[in-house]
Amino acid sequence: MKILAVDTSTRVGAVGFLDTESGASAEVNISIGQTHSQRLLGAIDYLLGVVECPLREVDTLAVSTGPGSFTGLRIGISIMQGLALAEGKKLTAFSSLEALAFNYAGCSHPICPMIDARRSEVYCGLYRFEGMKLIEEAVERVAPAAEFVRLTSDAETVFLGDGAIAYSDIIERGMNCRFVIPAEQNAHVRGASIVRLVEAMCPLAIDPGDIRPRYLRKSDAELAKRKPRVPTHGCRVDR
Repeated sequence: MKILAVDTSTRVGAVGFLDTESGASAEVNISIGQTHSQRLLGAIDYLLGVVECPLREVDTLAVSTGPGSFTGLRIGISIMQGLALAEGKKLTAFSSLEALAFNYAGCSHPICPMIDARRSEVYCGLYRFEGMKLIEEAVERVAPAAEFVRLTSDAETVFLGDGAIAYSDIIERGMNCRFVIPAEQNAHVRGASIVRLVEAMCPLAIDPGDIRPRYLRKSDAELAKRKPRVPTHGCRVDR
């Protein structure tokens, strides 16, 4: 099976390829001053050229549906939907948090991936591995970092992601035993990780149009609409 997978949930874009039969694999991870819309198609084209596999020969197309950057997710999903529709293929969805956890596939300790959600919150989950099988220990959610630290404070845990780096002081204060926050290069989703995750998932492919982002919370624009408007004109002041 030939797998092509894409993640655009954070500022680092990841594209991975894996041929499960031959073992051939390749990845592109990009963190530069461009949007995903400017670089993603070029990265996909480059990667498929390196492995000498035209898109029509790819068996499984996969894309992250979040959580993460609202804009990034929409770009990644729309581009992969377009490629799938052009080739008459279906599309597989995967979690960006599970993809982060797969940076440490096979680890014997709990893994808590955290993506910075701003507003002092993180998108996070809690997992453990049984061999290469990923087991969910706590449901993915958006919450203050301290909330997830409390869940695992008595177990040696690997925290990873840009959220773990941003809120490392909260992790340090909340943990009662040893923990690890990996270096920057292992703090982001990698192309090699996402294709291994898709391989392990025994993926269910669906119609590209049915793929939807999983935001876990409303956008800033939606939240702003819900705030009551404060009148600035015509106010009566009783004296």
